[in-house]
Amino acid sequence: MMLRFAAAGALRAALLSGAALTALFPAAVSAQTIPPFGPPLAQSLPAISVIAGPDDALAVGTALGGDGLAARRPATGDVAALLRGLPGVSLYGNGGVSSLPALNGLGADRVNVLVDGAPVAPACPNQMNPALSTITPTRLSKIEVLAGITPVSAGGDSIAGTIAAESAPPVFAPAGEAVHTEGKLSASYRSNGRGVTGAAEASVATDSLSLGYSGSWSRAGNYKAGDGQTVRSTLYNVQDNAVTFGARRDGHQVTLQGGIQTMPYQGFPTQRMDLTDNRTAFLNGRYEGAFDWEISTPAPTGGGRGTP
Repeated sequence: MMLRFAAAGALRAALLSGAALTALFPAAVSAQTIPPFGPPLAQSLPAISVIAGPDDALAVGTALGGDGLAARRPATGDVAALLRGLPGVSLYGNGGVSSLPALNGLGADRVNVLVDGAPVAPACPNQMNPALSTITPTRLSKIEVLAGITPVSAGGDSIAGTIAAESAPPVFAPAGEAVHTEGKLSASYRSNGRGVTGAAEASVATDSLSLGYSGSWSRAGNYKAGDGQTVRSTLYNVQDNAVTFGARRDGHQVTLQGGIQTMPYQGFPTQRMDLTDNRTAFLNGRYEGAFDWEISTPAPTGGGRGTP
């Protein structure tokens, strides 16, 4: 009992001592626990000048064509890979010729893809047949990226944006030439993966009719990473053949294009399956025309008396 009372007395003495210390230093305690209050300090921001004219307009999109597109073709057999480095574009690795594009971080069905003006949806599980794999780089003449807001004419209901790919238009004979013929052969080789691409184009046309052929073959084996390791399931083999017919007269033009794409195999390192013996057939039709109407109002006639 005596030990219990002694311990209780020691605890009471300690509590009283702590209360006394708190009473002696109230300012220090309050200064440490209560933050100072007061009006926020005003900060002056630097002036920003914006100079623009009524004729200045924002760029609608980014397009690749001509020499810019030709410089990128030998590096890849994948149309989506041609867009690498463009503003707002990123790529998801997929098959050798089936990369999946994303615009501003949004991909899959949120990206509207047009091939020769027609919306094309991806096929096969895991989008192993994306829309841009239906056209080859050698047949491509122009590709445009509209990242973000898309006009209604290019499918304005897409959230991420629109990618529009166009094949080469029909070739017509220039004025003064009865029959025009032309052809082109191209080939490229990539040492990593032993990638080989060959293409041929031929056209015969008058000033009103045109018939053209475009064919390509692209093959590559498994490529090697930077450390020399072979990346499995990165091989592919694609064969593409297309025929284009065009007719024009008095500012109106009709274009018909059909073709067959054969893909004996394509490896997918990101999937648990590969693609074998895939065949795609397409038929496109396009009409372009210019109309010019003139409305004339006849002068009024009558027998009324004029006022001098």
